[in-house]
Amino acid sequence: MYCKNCGKELKEDDAFCSSCGTAVNGSSNNDENASQKTADYYTNQIYNEPNRNTNKSSFNTFSIVGFVLAFFSGILGLIFSILGYNQAKREGTPTGLALAGIIISIITIILAIVLVIVFMNALYYYIATNPDFYV
Repeated sequence: MYCKNCGKELKEDDAFCSSCGTAVNGSSNNDENASQKTADYYTNQIYNEPNRNTNKSSFNTFSIVGFVLAFFSGILGLIFSILGYNQAKREGTPTGLALAGIIISIITIILAIVLVIVFMNALYYYIATNPDFYV
């Protein structure tokens, strides 16, 4: 059997031409089967992501460690969160925890820099206003 639109050879149970998408003529029973097959095909395309590995768990140690360290050590949190993000992307698992760790690490690093600047200014002001500081 061949497609009436483009001439491509069709399988016996095809409801639509795989080349141009034209519906294959048939009985009303075939039309129902064709509609069901099309619905099943698109449902599988939407819900069964080809890159997602369903055999592996979404447990990503680097992401968890990076997220926790982000609150205490910005640099270590950033390193582990980036490692966790890369691992999650490679495995096809969720990357949300790793992204949160990266963002919190960056905020922690910025706050640490601001605190060092404020502390240095306060120390400089204290030394400048107390001449007997070195005595």
